[in-house]
Amino acid sequence: MLISMVVIFGTKGFPKSAEAIGYFEQALREDPSFALAYSGLADCYSVNWAGGWDLCRAEEYARKALALQPDLVQGHVSLALAETGDQAQHESFRFRRLTLEFSHSAARS
Repeated sequence: MLISMVVIFGTKGFPKSAEAIGYFEQALREDPSFALAYSGLADCYSVNWAGGWDLCRAEEYARKALALQPDLVQGHVSLALAETGDQAQHESFRFRRLTLEFSHSAARS
């Protein structure tokens, strides 16, 4: 099953992300302590491959992976990806707010 997840998640790109999530979830049903599957789920939700960018869920899955296996490199990468995405989202909101403020002040001038 791990080979199937790697092939679908790692080489077929965005259209197969939902299928990858299904494989990760199946792996966790069979072995709830499979940290690498949690890391894979985190990655799916961090980079919007699942069709629904969910950074809170991504961070939750990454932290679960690390709780199960603290030395899992992929878990640390997944957590960094989720946190970076969260920071980028905050910066994007800040930029939009500044743009709107600038537009309003320019319109008043």
